[in-house]
Amino acid sequence: MLPRRLRLLSISLALPLAAMACDGGGPIDPGSLRFGQIGGMEVTVVAPLALGLGEVEQILSWTSNGRWTVHEEVRYRGVVGDVATQELEAPSAALANTYAQWITDADGNPGLQVGDLDQTLDPTCAIIHSRVTLRIHDTPSGESRSWTRCVPGFLQSLTPFGALPDPGAPRVANLARLARDYTVGENFESAYEGTQPFATLDKGEDTPSGLTAPTVIQDAVAFESFWAIHAPGQPVPPVDFAEETVVVAARGERREAGDSLEVRAVRPAGQLGTVITLVERVPGDFCSPAEVRQVPFHVVVTPRLLSPVSFQSPILTELVDCG
Repeated sequence: MLPRRLRLLSISLALPLAAMACDGGGPIDPGSLRFGQIGGMEVTVVAPLALGLGEVEQILSWTSNGRWTVHEEVRYRGVVGDVATQELEAPSAALANTYAQWITDADGNPGLQVGDLDQTLDPTCAIIHSRVTLRIHDTPSGESRSWTRCVPGFLQSLTPFGALPDPGAPRVANLARLARDYTVGENFESAYEGTQPFATLDKGEDTPSGLTAPTVIQDAVAFESFWAIHAPGQPVPPVDFAEETVVVAARGERREAGDSLEVRAVRPAGQLGTVITLVERVPGDFCSPAEVRQVPFHVVVTPRLLSPVSFQSPILTELVDCG
């Protein structure tokens, strides 16, 4: 499982072509640059889960200075369950040059160029396809161009084969794949690889429930009893226990401000049932958090789980910024 914030060192190689190219000793006139050569691009992949009951949204952003970010969300019935971000925090000259090459391909490579494709297409995608939107922003003009197509796979597995609805759809898929390979790499692994969808019912730093370990709730009576202690006086969230299961992430008292706990993935495991991954987010190595006694928790609802249900051990740990 990849960490939420992936810190990479920038590579000091040749200066970015897009930002520092020269002609006769001076900067190139912006009018001679390709659209988006100074600016950025974005690939948004919305991939259906559980026959369309939920989805994973993945957004890869890449700017002409070489920086990239991948933002992911998992949702169930339109409600967010968890969010994860990976990023290259510092500009990279090497990736800036690679970005300039990607823009060149988008502008003129016959197998990749998208400038001649219809930007008005807004297709409705079947549940076997992801809805993929490729957007290029040009800073000098302040304009953006975008193309949306239906493509099989997630960000980590996009394929041009079967892309719809027009003959240009495979080019959108290939260009998105190339951006992925140049930034996060062709072996990119999503934080939500293999998960079924889930949605947050409640999340916070202190539950009075008394739970010291994660638990699964499979019926209304047990959930109402838990909720009466966890959130006294608050209405019980609606859950259809004939079709759904509640998961409560908890591990008892923690003693640092900023400590939190969350469900990261709910993965069917064949004959092994279901394996649930939890992540504890703790202050970074150089933080000096105040001592605060609290009991962090995350309550989620998900399509009914296959038994037996287990929790991945040990619980994953991620460091968070001090701010």
